[in-house]
Amino acid sequence: MSVLKTKTFYLKKSDQTFVIRSAKPNEASDLLTYTRTIFKHENNLITTIEEFRNDEDKQRKWIDSTNEHPGHLLIIADIEGIKRKQIKREDGSYEDLIQMAIFFK
Repeated sequence: MSVLKTKTFYLKKSDQTFVIRSAKPNEASDLLTYTRTIFKHENNLITTIEEFRNDEDKQRKWIDSTNEHPGHLLIIADIEGIKRKQIKREDGSYEDLIQMAIFFK
């Protein structure tokens, strides 16, 4: 099982705190939104938005299986004041995205 204990850090220069922790299955919807946006806006990825077929249930199961695998780690960074990153959409509106990283052994 690869679940990271929640750790809080302080950035003195910007006077912000941030938390690094493992992703939770109940965050599947947010992670799905983030992943789809990355696939949509990045040109240098192997997977395209058209090939990515996860729905919320599949995403939740993927988070569970990643957390259960001893060699995988899925982490979230929550930064105080900017917990979610904003990405500008084509229509001019903004979309909030959580920050995530995935590590495989």
